[in-house]
Amino acid sequence: ALEEVGQPYQVRLVSFKAMNEPAHLALHPFGQIPTYEEGDLALFESGAIVFHIAERHAGLLPDDANARARAISWMFAALNT
Repeated sequence: ALEEVGQPYQVRLVSFKAMNEPAHLALHPFGQIPTYEEGDLALFESGAIVFHIAERHAGLLPDDANARARAISWMFAALNT
């Protein structure tokens, strides 16, 4: 999503061992990936991360309210099927 909206980002690789350490569990309570950090904000779960980025940068969600709602419905469907 950050690539699509032209925002810079850094990737941090996380080992299986590190996923269960307190520092990572503070970012993701289930000890999984992905996580996303932006300033003081830490998010987990792909849908929440993509939705956060889409809400703040033009181009990922339609401006029309009905089209936006449909796009969000498909985002949830993709995560749950």
